[in-house]
Parts: sequence; C-alpha cells; structure tokens
Amino acid sequence: MIWLFSDEKNFSQDQVYIRQTHRWITSCPKDVPKVMKTQFPATVMVFRDVIPPYIFDSSLRANRDIYLDVMDQVVMP
Repeated sequence: MIWLFSDEKNFSQDQVYIRQTHRWITSCPKDVPKVMKTQFPATVMVFRDVIPPYIFDSSLRANRDIYLDVMDQVVMP
C-alpha cells in the first residue's frame, strides 16, 4: 500500500464572498457591492509538491476515473 499526500488546489474565475469575514461599514444596504456568480465558472485544478503542476484539460470534469487515471500516469509512471 502506498500513501500519497498531495497539495491540491482548485482555482475559480468567480469572485469569492465569505459572509463571515467580509465586512462593509455603511448605513445603506445598497452601498454593499453585489457578488455575482456564473453557473459554470472556469476552474483549474493544480497539484503541487508531490509532482510538477498538472493542469486538467478544460473539457474534463475531475471525477473519480479521471483522477485515478492522472494518478496512474503522472504520479506513478
């Protein structure tokens, strides 16, 4: 059995709004900027530290089969 630890990060094109940490001082709620989200934002998944950065093709959704295929081809060639 091989244990694999990876640093995996998903980057998205949409702006992130965290209600608990983002604060605005205003007396009018209309002054608070709206954060719009797209239905299918462009995303990139990157692995780091274990292997060189690997970027998935934009047409692929990283499901279990794709993920295991990348692990077989890139991590353990």
